[in-house]
Amino acid sequence: MDCPYCHGFLPSGADTCPTCQLSADRVSALLGPVPAFEQPVGDRTGHFQSKTKKQLADRIGEIEHHFPQIRIRVVMGRFGAEHPLSLHAFWLFNSGQFCGAAERLGHNRMILVVIDPEHLRAAIAPGYGLEPFFSHENLDAILELARPSWRGGLWAAGIRAVLDGLEKELTSIARNIEEAFGIVSHTEHRPGGTF
Repeated sequence: MDCPYCHGFLPSGADTCPTCQLSADRVSALLGPVPAFEQPVGDRTGHFQSKTKKQLADRIGEIEHHFPQIRIRVVMGRFGAEHPLSLHAFWLFNSGQFCGAAERLGHNRMILVVIDPEHLRAAIAPGYGLEPFFSHENLDAILELARPSWRGGLWAAGIRAVLDGLEKELTSIARNIEEAFGIVSHTEHRPGGTF
């Protein structure tokens, strides 16, 4: 894992970044109290009506049905530009009440998509259980799918593009795991698989 602030190597399970000394406590002290977000789609910017949030939640539900171990959460908010959005995503992921007590370390297979429309930036934070399967390049490519929509202010369309990209990537990862371990798949007629 990379440090969300300095991007130096952060050993799995480390409480503090050995390069910049970042810790969850220091992030909380720096960024303050964590805002509450509705789940699975939280919008603190006022861009979405209830109908749009429900449509996005339904799309998330479809993906989670195909990948029952995965949970996806999307949040839109205003985040200070003085810090990288990856730092805000780390802060929300670890302090935002998105994960239960059983979802720790390798058992955390949540994907958090954080969007800051005011500064036209977004980040994807996979849980520790998914980090080995997602490269920075893959995550950047998934976010790139939304860029044309987001540049035009079409936030929901961009989120759908990100969700489609995540589903495609999860399908590819599941197939690679099945092939690597010789698993006989019951997913031949539907996208998805298990982690």
